[in-house]
Amino acid sequence: MIARINDLLFDGGSGSDGFYVTEMTGWDSTPDVRRDEAEKPLAAGSFDAVGYFSSRVISISGDCHADSAEKLAYYQRKLSGALADGGAARLVVDYAGLTTSASVRLATKTQFQVELWGYRASYQIQFWAADPRKYGQSYTFTADPATPLVVSAWQYGNYAAYPVLTITGSMPSYSVSSGGKTYQVNKAVTAGHPHQIFMDSGLLIVDGFPVYGVVEQAGIWAVPPGQTVSQTLAPSGGTGVMTVTVADTYI
Repeated sequence: MIARINDLLFDGGSGSDGFYVTEMTGWDSTPDVRRDEAEKPLAAGSFDAVGYFSSRVISISGDCHADSAEKLAYYQRKLSGALADGGAARLVVDYAGLTTSASVRLATKTQFQVELWGYRASYQIQFWAADPRKYGQSYTFTADPATPLVVSAWQYGNYAAYPVLTITGSMPSYSVSSGGKTYQVNKAVTAGHPHQIFMDSGLLIVDGFPVYGVVEQAGIWAVPPGQTVSQTLAPSGGTGVMTVTVADTYI
């Protein structure tokens, strides 16, 4: 197992220089499930309610090795400076032939305890992922020439993935549909200004900025693991091309 964040590397093996992992928790296990539970009065149990995964907390701990006190102090400063400004970065984990990542921030104070001065210290760093999902390889799908307005997409994760639809061409307005759900846009698509529809949030992005007041119908859908989902573009006039990007999504 190897974990990386920015220029920090945590190695699951062994060695004499750098950060080595003895324990990593919160990455392979699912987060807690939360729901608004209301007990039934004068009856057994509670009313049925959908459960949602909470945010994810990942802890990495182990030993840091160096060949001098100066090098060990350098590693200490490097670790304590990781995400210290409150910003987010991608934590990338390579394990058992699979690479997945999540956007994380620092969860709590970082610990670095010198055990053998100049040679070894123990450390712990914890990350908080607001989005508990882990993302793997990303794919971009295009239409079959036989059905130029239909794009089929799939992913190999274990959790529903929300696609990003990119619409190009020249159309006064259009809609996209899948599985009985429709996303209708009353805004023209023009050359050089593609529309992007993010199905996780339902936002329409044009030229890098969200556009409001032009989405007449905002049906959203996901791509379940191991299934093929077809999306159909319906221009109100003119011509358009759609591509669909989806990433393997894990929980």
